[in-house]
Amino acid sequence: MLKQLTFIQRKRTSPSIILLGLILYFKGLSSRRVKEILTLLDINRHNPSIWRWIRKQGFSLKDELWQGEMPARIVVDETGLRTSSGLVWVYAAIDPKDRRLVYLDVYRSRDALRTWVFFRQMQKIYGALPRVAVVDGGRWYIEPLKQLGIKRVVMRYGVRNYVERFFKTLKRRLNDFDRFFSYRASPEYPSYWYWLLTFSRFYNAERNLS
Repeated sequence: MLKQLTFIQRKRTSPSIILLGLILYFKGLSSRRVKEILTLLDINRHNPSIWRWIRKQGFSLKDELWQGEMPARIVVDETGLRTSSGLVWVYAAIDPKDRRLVYLDVYRSRDALRTWVFFRQMQKIYGALPRVAVVDGGRWYIEPLKQLGIKRVVMRYGVRNYVERFFKTLKRRLNDFDRFFSYRASPEYPSYWYWLLTFSRFYNAERNLS
């Protein structure tokens, strides 16, 4: 899986070095520490290089990140993130069997409409909906799941821990990134969007190795 994390174009930095830098970063090192390690390899790059690598990787993943089959049961949750672009809500769906991130999307609000859009987007990508969705007691899940014919199972512990751990890691890493790289690529795709896509790919790649 990690071998697929390469770029179409080869410029100043080789794809293998970029891949190494991204692996180190998404394993938890700061961009400063990544820069120091690359310097030991006689590769001198400035901290913003990390952002450029993340943006290029995220851009290349826009149309190919979500693959495979839709699980019969998924765990869904959402969390608020305060970014340089304001408050956003990240919805995430995880397969409890292998902890694979099935889908992730970002919205400006959290309500029944956004929940319905989230599940419909998954259906568009995978060609199917899950039979069961494990969620918390949020009222914004009730009507959308009923309309879509998905069984709603309310649970606060158990398999829900998988999505909560995912959000905990995501928040810690995104806060560091967005504080130092608040550049907005475009109104439609702000900087954190490319970061989320790249983070999602590395998250799933690591799941495959565990």
